[in-house]
Amino acid sequence: MSEKAQLASYEVAGIIDLKSKSHILAESLILPACKLMMKIMIDRAEQEISKIPLSNNIIQRRILDVSDNIAENVIPKFQNSFFALQIDESIDINNHVELIAFMHVIDVDVMINQLLQTVTHDYKTSRYF
Repeated sequence: MSEKAQLASYEVAGIIDLKSKSHILAESLILPACKLMMKIMIDRAEQEISKIPLSNNIIQRRILDVSDNIAENVIPKFQNSFFALQIDESIDINNHVELIAFMHVIDVDVMINQLLQTVTHDYKTSRYF
């Protein structure tokens, strides 16, 4: 497998994980859609796209690899640091309730503000207020 195909596989896995979607979407939806688009737009590109490993098991493994990498590199760095966890509620433009989690860390005299998670609920605010 080429380095570009592997990189593309990791990037797709990252998007799927970020959007909290099913791992099977890569193989069942994304890959066929990319093949069709490339077939229409560029000859021979469909063959190159087919080389990208996007099976359910591979996507799951990629997400776990990235998670392990984060755990190995980031968690030890923060264990000996001062940090604050901030959880806020918000209302989006469609009046849906959102829960937002931030982590603030001091790392070598630099403040790092990291968005950890945003969860949007289907509840409309007018329902509660």
